[in-house]
Amino acid sequence: MPFIQAALTTALVWRNGQADTVQKDGYDALLRGLVTWLAGKASLSVSYVGTGDGQIDNLDGGVGTPTETWTITLTSATTFTVSGSVSGAQPAGTVGVAYTTTGDPLTSLLSFTIFAGATPFIATDVFTVLATVSSLPAFDTWVLDRWDPNADLSDIDEALIWHGLGDSTEAIHCGIRLTATPASQIWNWVHRNYTGFSPSESFETQPGQSGTDVFTAFWDADMTYWFSGNSRRYIVSAKVSTTFHAFYQGLFLPFGSPAEYPFPSVVIAEKDDEEAWNSTNAGFGVFLEGRPGHGRLRGVDGVWLSVQNGFDLNSVNMWPNDSSFGSSGFMWDNHENHATGDHQLFPLMLHQHPSPTTTPLTGNVLGVLDGANIVTGFGNSSETILSIGGTDWVVFQDIFRTLRESFWAMEMA
Repeated sequence: MPFIQAALTTALVWRNGQADTVQKDGYDALLRGLVTWLAGKASLSVSYVGTGDGQIDNLDGGVGTPTETWTITLTSATTFTVSGSVSGAQPAGTVGVAYTTTGDPLTSLLSFTIFAGATPFIATDVFTVLATVSSLPAFDTWVLDRWDPNADLSDIDEALIWHGLGDSTEAIHCGIRLTATPASQIWNWVHRNYTGFSPSESFETQPGQSGTDVFTAFWDADMTYWFSGNSRRYIVSAKVSTTFHAFYQGLFLPFGSPAEYPFPSVVIAEKDDEEAWNSTNAGFGVFLEGRPGHGRLRGVDGVWLSVQNGFDLNSVNMWPNDSSFGSSGFMWDNHENHATGDHQLFPLMLHQHPSPTTTPLTGNVLGVLDGANIVTGFGNSSETILSIGGTDWVVFQDIFRTLRESFWAMEMA
């Protein structure tokens, strides 16, 4: 199971004669980082020697491209040539115009935009871009259906849509777009799942779309982040100041065969509408429990259900951190460790429950999340690495919460 931890949402830009520490805003850089990693794109670093003080931005490597050095040489204040040490000479480009080697960002070996600064470029100014081939196994990479690094990633017609290949015969379609209200400290990712992809449809009207947006909160500055992904799903966690934000998107592990449950799609984020990263709203939280409407799950019958702590067959609960067995409290409250002091992991189980008071032992148990388990916060803290049964897990808290039932762990591999 591929896993990555990165210290920062590091820049892939050169502005005003020096490398920036953040590409655009942090929440934008984080999305570009996820796409680079999980789509198997080459990672890039950039340097510059020259007179002009313009910038290169929206750098994006190709899928499956080799490790090589790209040389972008200004031939005038407004034009440049592009050549790869392996791929050779590419079409020339124009300052201020989005550049791709093939004309299509989905197939391009290298994409970027060069912007003019206060001091014009001159011939022989040079940007050097080192592209490092992806180490992600090909069978775990996600296929880009709609992606343009120069696009407005908040636009419903331009936002990211991609799919995982599952067992190599599946197509697990998911979408992410950006939204921001900086005055309210809101820099969010917006999520939807689909059953297919149509080039003519928007983010909101794709085939079998999950019905309503769900949101994850980040911010516009640097973040430490953790990605866990495979051909069926991906999990993202990021540290925003002293809070920890996360979501799960793709397929869960169903308690049923593919014939019984052919498309167990789920997306669980933090809120059913925009939220500031520093909010302490009771309805704002990660996938440890079914907060109102913060997730969507496709049922066995193909109907999208709300992931929330509700007592009807139109809702899906997260056990053990819910009140399925009555309203006296969560089963996970006050849970401690084994007598040896070792931490215990417990699956996060998706289930439906019609009535906790009159029929406490009835309902539908659908499956569990893959690679994300609940763990007690007793003697524990965020960013701790637990080694359990030969596997390492990294621990996170539920945004701002630090109660015993407020911690979960991501599988590392």
